[in-house]
Amino acid sequence: MKRDWAGFRITILLYIIVIMLPINYYFANQASIGMKSDTLITKELIRLNAAVLETTDDTAVTDNSVAKIDDILVKIRVLLQQNDPKYISIFRVEESFNSLYKTWDQLGTEPTSFEKKHFYEEIQQFSTTISLMSKYRYETMFDTLYISLAITMLMMIALIFLIRFYIHRQIKKHAIRDDVTGLYNRKYFVEVIDKAKVFSIRHNIPLSVFVLSFKDYEGLQRTMGKKKFEQFLLETAKVLENFFRHSDVIARIEKNKIVVIAEAASAEDTVSITARLSEVLAGADLVAKAIIEIGYATYDSKDDKNLLEEANAKKSDHSILVGGAS
Repeated sequence: MKRDWAGFRITILLYIIVIMLPINYYFANQASIGMKSDTLITKELIRLNAAVLETTDDTAVTDNSVAKIDDILVKIRVLLQQNDPKYISIFRVEESFNSLYKTWDQLGTEPTSFEKKHFYEEIQQFSTTISLMSKYRYETMFDTLYISLAITMLMMIALIFLIRFYIHRQIKKHAIRDDVTGLYNRKYFVEVIDKAKVFSIRHNIPLSVFVLSFKDYEGLQRTMGKKKFEQFLLETAKVLENFFRHSDVIARIEKNKIVVIAEAASAEDTVSITARLSEVLAGADLVAKAIIEIGYATYDSKDDKNLLEEANAKKSDHSILVGGAS
């Protein structure tokens, strides 16, 4: 069984987009958790600054201040342990915190102003490190999110393109009209000719087929150019539609071949119809001139020959210059 590659690609893209949506959410959620942790650390640093500023005078550090600072440092350590190790490692946050904690641990109950100042500087340095880490995390999060969304959007654009292509191809596949002339196409002709034969036999009604071929099709196309040539084909099709009955089926089965299924047209009728058609085409006011060969055949249920082959065999006997009035 032939694989429908367009449909297969559409399915794969849909699966990828569906998978990428939770991936986007995961990255955004992880970044959000990290930023929340950074925010909590920043809050604790604000408390730590406030606690240190309370002891900036020359008085001794009280037990209450020590307990408060110890509690803040413990909370910061816990928050760092819960943070993303990648960012902790990049900015050497743990080293900065250990230096801060060591400085605090070395302070006595009656630290000098210099020792207090040094501890305060360690806090500021650690705060700067946390600030840089938070900024980097923020930028990385949005870069990752933008890239992920951009990829998703590109895939969605590709998906839309493939869906449009697939729909166009399916419409063309199931269409029964020729794009250029508006006549029926080969698909419709194949469906109708067999039904017409059955109808002819059942109701004992004659059935004839006319074949019109454009001589030197490729040369005409090159000489006229695509736009003018398509206009010529369209005008020729209009002449045929006006000449034949509404019940007759006119189809462009090949790029250089138009076929007419004429019900109730006997073998005798085909001769006169061909003569009249030749006059009409020769006198038609078309955008250009060309030679058309006309062949015809009548269906005989007792001798089920290929109507198109029989009509093609006769077309060399009827060559006319169409568009003589142009």
